[in-house]
Amino acid sequence: MYTGILGVCVVAEAIGLGYFFGDPKALPAKVTVIMEKALQDYGKPEVQLAGATFVWDYLMTSDNDYCCGLEGYTNFTGKALPKACCAKDNKLPEKCELAEAEKLKVIGCQTKIDKFLEEKKKLFLIAPIILVVVQVILVILLIV
Repeated sequence: MYTGILGVCVVAEAIGLGYFFGDPKALPAKVTVIMEKALQDYGKPEVQLAGATFVWDYLMTSDNDYCCGLEGYTNFTGKALPKACCAKDNKLPEKCELAEAEKLKVIGCQTKIDKFLEEKKKLFLIAPIILVVVQVILVILLIV
């Protein structure tokens, strides 16, 4: 019984690995959907949504490589603009106003996200592959 369940898990994980890492567009597309959802929650005060604001603030300012939203300041319509949307000469202002963001046109973070995923793709593969290998070994040991 345990062997069968473990076998099904191994097959499901292998299919998932093939899907996300076999198609070069699958992982970036999924991450973009997740980041779009997090962007909708940006700046909301609820504790469970604070992570979205933290992740986006970190992404927009990491490595002093400033970017703004996925596509630019327009992603923050109806919200206070993050300081990164008004970054100039590698410096963040005290506050970001719409007129300044329109003038500066800080690029969106989509390219930064895609570059990160491409650079770290092999690292993302290591843990699931190790998990599948361990499970295959367990299945073999349980059968023998």
